[in-house]
Amino acid sequence: MLGLLIILGLCLRLYTLDSQGFFIDEIYSVLVARGDADPELMAFDSIRPLYFALLGGWMHLGQSELWLRLPSVVFGVLNIVLTYCLGKVSAGHRVGLVAALLMTLSPLEVHYSQQARMYTMGSFLALASSLLLVLAWQRQSLLALLSWGLSRVLMIWTLPLTALLLVVDVFLSVLLQRKDKLFAPFALVFVLVSVGALVFAWKMPLISMFNAYDAWRGTLPVPGLLEMIMVPVNFTSCAGPIQECLGPQEGGPLALLYSAVLLGLTLLSGFVVKEKRALLFPLAWASFTVLFAWAVSQTGTCFLIVRYLLFAAPYAFIAMAAGFDFLCSKSRIAAALLSMLYAYIVPLNLYSLTVHPVHEDWRLATRYIEQNEKAGDTILVWTYHSSYVWNYYYQGLNRERVKDFQVNLPEGGKQLQVGALAADNRLSPIKGRTWIVIRQSIKNWDHDWRIYQSVLAHLKERYHLLKSQSVTKLDVILLEERK
Repeated sequence: MLGLLIILGLCLRLYTLDSQGFFIDEIYSVLVARGDADPELMAFDSIRPLYFALLGGWMHLGQSELWLRLPSVVFGVLNIVLTYCLGKVSAGHRVGLVAALLMTLSPLEVHYSQQARMYTMGSFLALASSLLLVLAWQRQSLLALLSWGLSRVLMIWTLPLTALLLVVDVFLSVLLQRKDKLFAPFALVFVLVSVGALVFAWKMPLISMFNAYDAWRGTLPVPGLLEMIMVPVNFTSCAGPIQECLGPQEGGPLALLYSAVLLGLTLLSGFVVKEKRALLFPLAWASFTVLFAWAVSQTGTCFLIVRYLLFAAPYAFIAMAAGFDFLCSKSRIAAALLSMLYAYIVPLNLYSLTVHPVHEDWRLATRYIEQNEKAGDTILVWTYHSSYVWNYYYQGLNRERVKDFQVNLPEGGKQLQVGALAADNRLSPIKGRTWIVIRQSIKNWDHDWRIYQSVLAHLKERYHLLKSQSVTKLDVILLEERK
């Protein structure tokens, strides 16, 4: 059965792997790995160097989107195996298989296994080190304990936010194993892990606070309790941001029922803990991570972003699988009905992922302009540091006429970007044919949405629109002065 899940998971992750061009974060990955990024971006990603070292070496063998995304595919498939293994040692073979199934079919996992980013590699190291810790306590293995320490350091060097797992490691080890003969070595290894993690992770708060590449999080709405509660449901069913989509993307009564059932399964897993104490670890790793991200988000800088929390998803899958196993032991009919609901909802959301892209496609946007531009056109791109991001794909007639199109945020004195717009969101005068490329905003992101609508209204009011095309999450507009 596990072999079939691995094959299915690989097929899903390879399907349409290069059908879309890179979105902006993937371009950042390539630029950082090549050493071509601007100093601010290089500093921002210096806190997670392992993935970029791997990608830099991988790039020597190929440069296509498919090739550069393959490492994420490999880690994504390996995560299916590790989820099974951790579920098995925590709560038994059936729990491991159900958790691996949830991992295999998760639209979120499939999507980020197809991105040239560090998320599935971070999940792999998190899962591997978590498995080693559970095995160390179960088998009294000093080698497993030392391997846990090393892999936790590598995990944090890949995704600094995964350091949250160490809090659970220590708390549960003190709670459950403080009289164990391995506890003294555990304490020593933990000190070494903390020192190793601080080599890069200590810079994370400083960089996140002052770096423009992270400033966008400050524009997101503060998540409520519902957003926090729905994160585990999104792990299983939706690749979109929690700010855009709560639970299955198609919505409706069945989606609400599905969400309620999955949350109920997570609660049911608490009954399994009485017999299988090791299940406490996955439960705590998942719940503490989500709760901490939500609590920090109440300060106004949002961390409740599902891709940031992707490493916690396998632990949530194990908890749900344990709840499902408990339900099976009580009512086969209820378990069968739940399985039918899952079999209806998840394929719909996997299909939705293929027809409704989550991220923008910069390759397609540049091709559209290349096919319609004239020499002497100006290209304004609304994003961070667009001059080199845009030119990653753009090979057209006006490479020297690409400029930043950036927005001031006058509210509260906060500033997201500074550039072509005045404080009242009015464009500086445009001369000649000008292309505007704008990342589409989401209605739920109130601040961005109002600026986005203000800019579009201003363009329609002041200029003659020659072309306007929506290109996978981007508005591409050609305009000129009114005559």
